[in-house]
Amino acid sequence: MTPHRRPFGPDDLYAVRQVTDVDVGPDGRIAAYSVAWADRDTDRNRSVLALIDRDGGDRPLTHGHADVAPRFSPDGRRLAFRRAALDAPAQVVVLHLGGGEPVVVTDMADGVDEHVWLPDGSGLIVVAAVRPADQVDADTDELAARPRRITSIDYRSNGRGWTHDRRHHLFRVEVDPDGGLATQLTDGTADDGEPAVSADGTMIAFVSAREPDAAFVGGSDIWIVPVAGGEAVRLTDGTGSWSAPTFTADGDRLVVLGHPGRATVAIARPHIVSTAGGTGAGHTPAGGVPELLVDVDVTARAVVASWPRPAVIADGSLYAPGVRRGSVHVDRYGIDGQQHEIVVDGQRSVTAASVAADGAIWFAASSATRPAELFRAEGDVEERLTSLSDPLLAEVDVVEPTEVEVASADGTCVHAWVVRPPASAPDTADRRPGLVYVHGGPTAQYGWTFFDEFQVAAGAGYVVVAGNPRGSDGYGEAWVIDIVGAFGERDFQDVEALTDHLAALPDVDPDRIGIGGGSYGGFISAWAIGHSDRYRAALVERALTNLPSFVGTSDLGVPFAESFFGPGASTDAERLRRHSPLTYAASITTPTLIVHSEQDWRCPPEQAEQLFVALQLAGTDVELVRFPSEDHELTRGGRPGHRVERFHVVHDWFAHHLRGAPTRPADDS
Repeated sequence: MTPHRRPFGPDDLYAVRQVTDVDVGPDGRIAAYSVAWADRDTDRNRSVLALIDRDGGDRPLTHGHADVAPRFSPDGRRLAFRRAALDAPAQVVVLHLGGGEPVVVTDMADGVDEHVWLPDGSGLIVVAAVRPADQVDADTDELAARPRRITSIDYRSNGRGWTHDRRHHLFRVEVDPDGGLATQLTDGTADDGEPAVSADGTMIAFVSAREPDAAFVGGSDIWIVPVAGGEAVRLTDGTGSWSAPTFTADGDRLVVLGHPGRATVAIARPHIVSTAGGTGAGHTPAGGVPELLVDVDVTARAVVASWPRPAVIADGSLYAPGVRRGSVHVDRYGIDGQQHEIVVDGQRSVTAASVAADGAIWFAASSATRPAELFRAEGDVEERLTSLSDPLLAEVDVVEPTEVEVASADGTCVHAWVVRPPASAPDTADRRPGLVYVHGGPTAQYGWTFFDEFQVAAGAGYVVVAGNPRGSDGYGEAWVIDIVGAFGERDFQDVEALTDHLAALPDVDPDRIGIGGGSYGGFISAWAIGHSDRYRAALVERALTNLPSFVGTSDLGVPFAESFFGPGASTDAERLRRHSPLTYAASITTPTLIVHSEQDWRCPPEQAEQLFVALQLAGTDVELVRFPSEDHELTRGGRPGHRVERFHVVHDWFAHHLRGAPTRPADDS
């Protein structure tokens, strides 16, 4: 530590810069990447693009408010990306790298969500919401005043809002100097997305859940439609959960990620599906079951990975994220030889990758002590190409976690990390208060990535333990499915074991331990304080608290219940009640802070409201903090000012009940 360094605090959120996407040009010499940060001046999340070459040249490319998803044209002369102006939906912009102004080529009322080039560079395939004809020219106030006619349970979605009358579909956009002419290619009452175009430019593969019962049991299929327009044909058989189609070079096959079965919990693995006869004679309309590519017990796609493109095919191989033991690696699968190897590993999380024609891998990756930077790996040689975080890391004490294995009640080992305060953190006592954090999902993971939550907590003087209890991703399918039908059982035992480990540390006061988490982590936090009085304070954030009402109000309530609690669970109120923290709320004596967003449709606000009232009736010290205009992603993608204020609210609470250090300056009103 150098003398001028200080602990990481909430306002340091504004200083974090990270690479969020990368695309390498067709000649393998240059790459475009996006840099994102929380902007204090506009109170929005900003993103711009930059261009870098393998000889070290690096220059800014755009200066928009939010420029994301750079994609080179097939000839490498143009770059298509999505640009959103302040409080406006994103449109696709094409920039000629040889010079000239960016050209906006789409004009979609609700913006564009995905885009991919056609192989000849003549245009793009984009994904955008389609409004009914009577809404096309209506303004926002007029639409808000109209009644909504809803006929299916999947009528709204977290982050999107109302979806029943504006499904996502595919368009072909012609690119010319004056902008693009958009031709709609798919329609219907289901969302279409994740387009991939065959090398010959004739077919588009995409993902859609068009089965009549999809809203109840989930699942999704791979479909194919001609680029020139025509009828869409299903390639899979309607009984699985498939995504991320990627054409092989010959166009006769697709690699897809997913698993057989709907209303089931399983990890996603690469599979092969044939496209032969996709629009011609001999094709079975009901499709078939994709064939497993390589039997590796590793998730190839997960929430924690969040790759802009979850898979890419190069040199006859599939490159995809591999989620394992707190890291996200780059795995390579041989499409014909069935080989598998890890090509980018280490204690880090890869968040985006692009493979050059020469086999070099350009990727963004974060470690526990550095936000995501851009890297290039070729063979055994790897180099970091950006140093976006150097100014921040020169000023603050960022903490390296300690990896531990903790024995649960039945002897099962739980992988976890302990994050201790830096030397610059305030002294709170001879022994410090402790915090147990539980991640969401439940099929997510904590681990080797920069997490501001832990850095702020450590900077305020807490010893943090965070682990991956049963149900987490990264430890194989058996670990993931262990909690199916058993929320609050072995997973809670694992969390209790983590608490025991924390309490036994010599620098921790066992009488001053708090617990917190969001989403499923909020569920476990609420469950823990309903089954134990050992915690002195709790944070229950964007939580699932009452499964019977969650089924009827969440954007995925029914398929979630059917998957995680078994067939028929969505109508079995007693089964759901037994696994709901609200059922045990009368036993809660732990001071509890409930934090929720008012537009959270994943775990709707009624989940927080019910727990708040129950704790009020029980006479428990409880506070409910609601953030307006935010959804389930507040802590990751919310307005910067709200994210900073949320840190202060949380640590005001913990400081009051655990006597840690507050994060809010004394003169901050």
